[in-house]
Amino acid sequence: MNPNAPTGRPRRRPGKSPERGRNRREQLPTRQREFPVPALEFEKKGPGRRPSVEALVERAIRERKIAAFQYEGKFRVVEIHAFGAAAGQGDDIILGWQTGGFSRSGRLPGWRLFNVDRISEFELAVQGFTPSPGQADNDPRFRKVTLKV
Repeated sequence: MNPNAPTGRPRRRPGKSPERGRNRREQLPTRQREFPVPALEFEKKGPGRRPSVEALVERAIRERKIAAFQYEGKFRVVEIHAFGAAAGQGDDIILGWQTGGFSRSGRLPGWRLFNVDRISEFELAVQGFTPSPGQADNDPRFRKVTLKV
């Protein structure tokens, strides 16, 4: 029997089933996704008024502590390396090595720039980090670096 002979049924390409294609699409990584968060222990919050985000950022840099915060409503885990004014608009920004949480690009770990005004629920972890040298030196995105590791 000739395999190319008409059979009266519509032809499908070999190896292409609707179920297989659907499952394959579901397995593809999405561009926006959550990444595992390393096991962190956070400092206990004391009674009274919470320090400002700027004060906590400065403390994270000086003590080289891992920070966790909400940025534009998404959870991030970051090792903050530099804090200062942005080159364009002059807003306060931080440069950090993001190790966990949400990522638009889908690639972690990686260097990220964060606008301090968009940060909320800032917490410091008990764990520290070893800084990566040279990343904050002469970064053109900073007009002025106020503090760096």
